[in-house]
Amino acid sequence: MFEIDYKTIKKGNKSAYLVIFIGLIITAICGGIYANAIIRKNSYNREAKATLINPNKHYDDDDGVLYSPIYAYTVNGEEYTCGSTNISSSKIPSEESVVYYKKGDPKSCMTAYESDISNFLLIGVAIGGVLLAIGIVMIVKAVKQTKKAKYLAKNGKLIKGIPYTMEPTGTVINGRQVLRIVIDYNAPNGEILHLKGYPRYDYKSEDTDGLVDLLIDPNDYNNYFIDFEIGYSGDVKVENYNGPIPVNNNYEQNIKPIEQAVQGMSNFVNNVENTVNQVNNVVNTVTTGTISSDSLENSFSNTPVINNNVNINNNQNINNNQNINNNQNIDQTINNNINQQ
Repeated sequence: MFEIDYKTIKKGNKSAYLVIFIGLIITAICGGIYANAIIRKNSYNREAKATLINPNKHYDDDDGVLYSPIYAYTVNGEEYTCGSTNISSSKIPSEESVVYYKKGDPKSCMTAYESDISNFLLIGVAIGGVLLAIGIVMIVKAVKQTKKAKYLAKNGKLIKGIPYTMEPTGTVINGRQVLRIVIDYNAPNGEILHLKGYPRYDYKSEDTDGLVDLLIDPNDYNNYFIDFEIGYSGDVKVENYNGPIPVNNNYEQNIKPIEQAVQGMSNFVNNVENTVNQVNNVVNTVTTGTISSDSLENSFSNTPVINNNVNINNNQNINNNQNINNNQNIDQTINNNINQQ
């Protein structure tokens, strides 16, 4: 019997229920407002030309500009006003428009601006419907995956220690990318299978040993389950992966840092070699005496420590020369005194 952890599948179910819940909320709000707008519009069986008297400009919480325009219209020689009180929009209202009103009750009205904006709520209804569909598909997949895993727990074959990579599923929840395990498995018939695991709604992306386990149906390679660790007990089919170890495709995390470290070490070695060559040049020139102190100093402008040493040696040489000259002058004075005596 194989021990399968259904945690990520259960979290997938929770995510699906959340998506469905959000879809229901969006559909209910947008659909309710739109239905109310349609009912109101249908109750207004008259219309009149209207002129904008106040765009009623205001701002939302994000400092975005919104409008709830007020229009003036005339019915039977009497002027009325009608405002878009239920809906605000960033759409700039037109100077000339239409107002819908009830026969016998011109004060009961609805602006064309409000009616047109209500139509955009159909987009919200559509978005809510898409979320509902996605949630339902996620639940159906989770149910199938659970059923498949339960079958494999009794009838599958376990292959342990398979190298893997992680790839994005394209699903983002709460700003986090949902990943899935991807492996290449060498089937007994020689076929190389590119297998993709169930989306990791638990956001787990690696394991301590850097390997995964595969539970597969020996009679149907399309029926499999991949996880970081699959336990087992009793007399079951288990084997260790002995196929080739592919290169990890995660370049940014694994290969690039190594390349940068190697490049840095190479640069360091080159700098050391250049410094050694310069020191050898100093030794040779000082030994042979074929270069002046000024030229020697200029040739090592990139090696401050060496330049300092050269300057010290030059100063010492100058001091020594001065001492020799002084000694020579003293000896000459002594000799002159002896000769005079």
